[in-house]
Amino acid sequence: MQLCDSICGLQQKQITHIFASFESLCNHPHIQIINMEETILKTLEYQITIPSAHAFLVRYLKAAHADKKIVQLSCYILDGTLQSYQLLHYLPSQLAAAAVFIA
Repeated sequence: MQLCDSICGLQQKQITHIFASFESLCNHPHIQIINMEETILKTLEYQITIPSAHAFLVRYLKAAHADKKIVQLSCYILDGTLQSYQLLHYLPSQLAAAAVFIA
């Protein structure tokens, strides 16, 4: 169970781009870690993802009962954020909220 917990923690860290060494997670052999990671991914059917700004946008628009015009305008604004390198340090939820607010 400790190994499974360690692998899930490692996968979570990899997804969020915060890498940690195997040694700091647990004291299991490298091959055992790889095998457990493979087992977890197969169990999840490789359905792992990080939240995107679009997923937050859909959620916010649904909560706001937005009309078609607001939906289209906020999608357009959010798509425009993909072209700006300066906006990369904002969280996806913040970008989506800003797009709805501006629309």
